[in-house]
Amino acid sequence: MAGFEEFEVELESRLEARKTEIQEHDLDTLKQQFRQMQSSFEALHNLLKKKGLIKEDPYNYEERISELDVPSDAPYLESERDTQLSIRLSKYERRLAFLTDYFDCSLENLSLRQIKHVVKFLRYINWPNVSENASQPTTRGMGEQVTKVKRGSDALSANIVTDALDQLSRASRQALSILKRIAHLQREQYKLDMRRSVLTDSKVPEAPPETQREQAVQTVKSVFPQHMPGQPFARDLVLEIFAENSPDGGDAIRRTLLDDLATSNAPKQAKKPQDDLKQMLLESARTLAAASRPLEEAGRKLSDNVLVLESRKLTFGEMVRQVWERMRGKDSDERIFTIDYVDKSTGAHKSEDVSFDGFLEGLRRRSRVYSGLMARSGSAWTKLQNTDEDALLQFVTKDAQELLEVVRRLEGLETFFKTEVSRDQRSQLRSAQTEIVAITDHLNRGRKKARQYVAKQEEREQLRKLGITDS
Repeated sequence: MAGFEEFEVELESRLEARKTEIQEHDLDTLKQQFRQMQSSFEALHNLLKKKGLIKEDPYNYEERISELDVPSDAPYLESERDTQLSIRLSKYERRLAFLTDYFDCSLENLSLRQIKHVVKFLRYINWPNVSENASQPTTRGMGEQVTKVKRGSDALSANIVTDALDQLSRASRQALSILKRIAHLQREQYKLDMRRSVLTDSKVPEAPPETQREQAVQTVKSVFPQHMPGQPFARDLVLEIFAENSPDGGDAIRRTLLDDLATSNAPKQAKKPQDDLKQMLLESARTLAAASRPLEEAGRKLSDNVLVLESRKLTFGEMVRQVWERMRGKDSDERIFTIDYVDKSTGAHKSEDVSFDGFLEGLRRRSRVYSGLMARSGSAWTKLQNTDEDALLQFVTKDAQELLEVVRRLEGLETFFKTEVSRDQRSQLRSAQTEIVAITDHLNRGRKKARQYVAKQEEREQLRKLGITDS
């Protein structure tokens, strides 16, 4: 391999191939492993609660999770084991649900820093080594409790525990393996970006001798913010670049790196350009459909909040208004709430009457439809795949607009409930802010993919008019 430019071109080509491979295969598999862990842990957790070995955490539902973090794994006294384990497992369950339902499993979101957080969480309980002798306090506590079930006389419960642990062990290992593969991709992409920006700086030596590399790292660090603002500085990756550029053995390191990035699957038959564009629309539809779970959970919270609202004491004015409506024959079981919002296109303050029961039923119906689209083997997804592009674009555009309206009404109802109940009752309300953020995220990413499709289609139409066709 002659020179670094040729290496960088080949490296970029292999990174793009690896990205495509990960996007087509690994990301869906990663989500499946998270779901498998969630369902297996729920079975195990519920069994331990049923057996009285742990208790329900009374503060569980008050916790709001917006970013993935890791519960405490600090040592505890033997007398505190049951209490600490109950709290920690409850926190773990909530974070596992967040990881499954709301976490964005995309290459854009899975940066090296984000991968580090996810890996740390997945290793919080060492599922392949759950035992009474485990070194991690929470893993050891879990091992002590499941051993009690296995040694008991209830054979069915023992089988449930054994199966759940096997599933958790297998799924966590698979998830960690995929994350390792993604981390390798992100590391090499980071290094390529650094080669093409930071290492082009005249102050930075391209291949410093080993004895001068530490000094060269400090030089790179000093100019790094100018070339890659907002990115974290990774000293170990800078040293890897210097090793790859070294005249002594660097060529072998570069060849090994390119071999490691070779895609594992056999080359597939190239898709037609039109199929590629349709795939962008299908990805947009699935991104919107991923809002199924947060829509369902938001509906549950609205149902709880309206009960709090209706349990409040009516003011004198509200009682008079109800009597007046009965006298005019307008008394109805339909609950209509007036919400306020800001029109983002004009900045004007507006209000809207929302039929609460109709809106709630619409949330549930949309959640069911989206849930059907998330099952790739289901009839709904098959029907969507067979839909022509124009109808598919219309479906995505319409659903994105409707989801935007859903978010606006959810935000308005959040404010409405808080203002209508007394200050004492506000603590009883369940905030849907986490769900609103998740739905908005899916909406924005889905609309972005749809816009990319439109831009590509317009570009192709312009080329067609110029007499240029796809080869």
